[in-house]
Amino acid sequence: MNSWTLAVIVIVIVALGGVAYYSLSHQGSPAQTQTSTNTQTATQTQTSQPTSTTTGSSSQRILKVGTSPDFPPFEFIDDKGNIVGFDIDLVNTLANMTGYKVQIVSMSFDSLILALQNKQIDVIAAGLTIRPDREKVVAFTIPYWNATMSIVVRNGSSFMPKSLDDLVGKTVGAETSTTGEMLLKDYVNQTGKQINIKSYENFILIVQDLVNGKLDAAMIDTPVAQSFMKQYPVTISATIDTGQRFGLAVNKDDTQLLNQLNAALQQLLNSPEWDKLVSKWFG
Repeated sequence: MNSWTLAVIVIVIVALGGVAYYSLSHQGSPAQTQTSTNTQTATQTQTSQPTSTTTGSSSQRILKVGTSPDFPPFEFIDDKGNIVGFDIDLVNTLANMTGYKVQIVSMSFDSLILALQNKQIDVIAAGLTIRPDREKVVAFTIPYWNATMSIVVRNGSSFMPKSLDDLVGKTVGAETSTTGEMLLKDYVNQTGKQINIKSYENFILIVQDLVNGKLDAAMIDTPVAQSFMKQYPVTISATIDTGQRFGLAVNKDDTQLLNQLNAALQQLLNSPEWDKLVSKWFG
């Protein structure tokens, strides 16, 4: 091999080495590429989950609270378009006590439990009655309200039912998945007597149909019925003691949040702040 041939071989080897170095230095190592991909996936997963964790640059955790704002004075939409009410003030107070910031999520009442199970929300605050069937799928806080059911009719109506027996053969409105609807269905199933139960997505539609003569009566929680009496020409004809107790609901595996809410709620129930809250919304 002469000196000229040896020089050519050396030049080729050097050139190939330079190309290889350039290629590697602009692709990044496999480990770096995998790390970048994993970081992006984790961020997307975190965004899709309920945000009761540290978010952004703020250290305050976001608590997504689901409600159905057709249940005054517990939750309703005011004349400015804001969701307000007793339950809203309650969860905001508890959030302040436990270090959360509240984000209210509005949805139909019958979709709240499924949304909680799917972790689209962290808490339900919607005048939710503590019932055995619900306790199988969600975890309730200690009760914060005792309530009864009322039979509601139009003002001036000659029909003034005093018991469920008086509703036989009548058309009665109730909100879907509520204790009122269950009360009517249980009565029909247990007695074999017929009540035409008409189910609605929200209480406001029920009261409007009642006023317009499309219903003979409605089954509504007493505090809500009393609130509607101030806005619509309706009246309570009878009150039924059902032993209802309202509680906030969380996902069954969210023990930490449940314990935090229970501790704060117990403290609030025994404080002057509770009396102020009740007085504000119920007089």
